[in-house]
Amino acid sequence: MRTKDKFVLVSICTCVGIAIVVSLYLIFGEDRAPDTSTLSSLRSVEPSTIAGRPNNTIDEIQNKETSSTTELFGNMWDICGISEFPSEIERAKTFVFDQNFEMSDECSTTLATHVLSINPFREHISSGFGSGYEFSLFVLENPMTYARVFSDPEGDLERLINAMSRSECKLEQNRKNRNLKESCDADSFTNYAVFYKTCHGMKGISQARYYFYSQQDTLVENSSETNSTNEIWKGFLERAWVDKHCSTFDPELQLSSMNRPRIFEQLVSLHTLNYPNTLIDRELLSVRDLQSAALLDKHYAYAALLKLGARLGDEAAALTWEGKDVGVFSTTFRNPRWKSYKEEEKLSKDKIQKALDLVVILEGDGVNIDWNSLVNSVCESRSAPGSEQGTSCRSLINSIYMDFTSDSEKRPATLSEARQYLSNAEIEKILDEAYQKISTGEVMSSEDKKRFLLALEKFSEVAMSLDVYE
Repeated sequence: MRTKDKFVLVSICTCVGIAIVVSLYLIFGEDRAPDTSTLSSLRSVEPSTIAGRPNNTIDEIQNKETSSTTELFGNMWDICGISEFPSEIERAKTFVFDQNFEMSDECSTTLATHVLSINPFREHISSGFGSGYEFSLFVLENPMTYARVFSDPEGDLERLINAMSRSECKLEQNRKNRNLKESCDADSFTNYAVFYKTCHGMKGISQARYYFYSQQDTLVENSSETNSTNEIWKGFLERAWVDKHCSTFDPELQLSSMNRPRIFEQLVSLHTLNYPNTLIDRELLSVRDLQSAALLDKHYAYAALLKLGARLGDEAAALTWEGKDVGVFSTTFRNPRWKSYKEEEKLSKDKIQKALDLVVILEGDGVNIDWNSLVNSVCESRSAPGSEQGTSCRSLINSIYMDFTSDSEKRPATLSEARQYLSNAEIEKILDEAYQKISTGEVMSSEDKKRFLLALEKFSEVAMSLDVYE
C-alpha cells in the first residue's frame, strides 16, 4: 500500500472511530460523567522509589494480598457477585447504566493483583488495526502492564514534559534515536500515553460502560451460553476496576488544551507534522464540530506520545500500531515473512513453516519469543474456516521433518534424535536440498538452517506440553 493511501486509510478509520465515540457520549449522556469537584480532592499515594522510579501505590495494592485474600483469589469472580449479574439484555442494561453500578471494596481488593498483571494493549485498548498478538508473541524486558502504567503517572508526565523541552528528544520529521532511550525517558512517554488513554480517553464514558456497550449484543438469555456471558461480565469488572483506580489520581494529570496548552499543542502539532493528511481532518472538524475536534486532538496527542516512545527506543511502544514502523522491531514488521505469516489463517504445513522461518529471523536478531503463545496460536488455528478435517500439528510437524531428511540414508526415527545420528555436514547437505522445497524466497544462512531444525524440534516439544500436538 502506498504511504499516501495508508494515510488516507488511517484518517478514515480515525474519523469513524471519533464518530462512534461521540455517539456513545451522546447516548450515555454528560450527566453520567464523574463529579470532578469530588475527584479533584483525591491524590495518588505519595510514592517511594523502586529502581529509580516511584512505585509505592502499586506495592500497597499488591501487598494487600494477605493469606486470607489469597485463599479467596481463586473465587474472585464469585466475590464480585458475577453469578448474580443478569444475562438478559434489558436487565443487563439497567444493571450497568440506570443503577450506576459501583464495585465494592472487597471486590476491588480481590481483583487488584489480577488486573494489574493485564497488558492493556493486549486485552483492553481496542484498535482497528490491533496489536494484541504482537504483545503475546514478543517477550519484553519491561513488559507493558497496568502495574507499570499506574506506578507513577505524575512522574511520567513530568519526565515527558521535561524531555519535550529538549530539542534532541522531540525527534521531529519522524527521526529516531534509540540511544536517547534512558536520557529522554522513552518508557515515560509510553506509560503516560496508556494512562491518558485509559483514564482520560473519553469524557463521561467509563471503560466498563464502553466495553458493555460494545459487547451487549452477545449477551444471551439461553442458560447454555452462561460461560460466554460470564466472560463478558469478567471483562466488565476488569474495566470497572480500572475506572475506580483512575479516580484515585488527580484530574489535573490530564493533558488538555485547558490545563497544559503548550505541551498538548506541541504533541498534536507533532502528529500532524508527521502525518500531513491528519491536519485536514483537524481543520474540517474544527469548523463543523468542536466536540469531535477536541476528541480528535486527544487521539493525536496519544498517538504522538506512543510514536515518540517508539522512536526513542521503548520496546512496548514499538509493538503498537503507532510505533511499529519506527520502533526497535520495525525491521521485523517490514519483512515480507511477517505479513505472510500473519495472513495465513488456517492450520497447515505452510503456516508452521512460516512460523518457524519467522522464529529463526527474530531469534537471530536477539528477539525473545513466547513459544507457548506462538505454538498455541498456530496449532489452535485448525478451527479456522477452510482448515482440513483431521489435520493435527503432529502430522504436519512430521511431514516437515520428513522433507528435511528425505534424502538421508539413516534418517533418525524421531525428530529429537536428529542431531545424535546426523553429522553437521549431513545436516548441512539435507537442509541445503530440503530448504529449496519449502523456502519462501529468501536464502537462509547455514546457521539459520540449523536453527530451523532446532526450532522445529522445540515447536514439537512445546505443542506436546500444551496438549495441542494431536
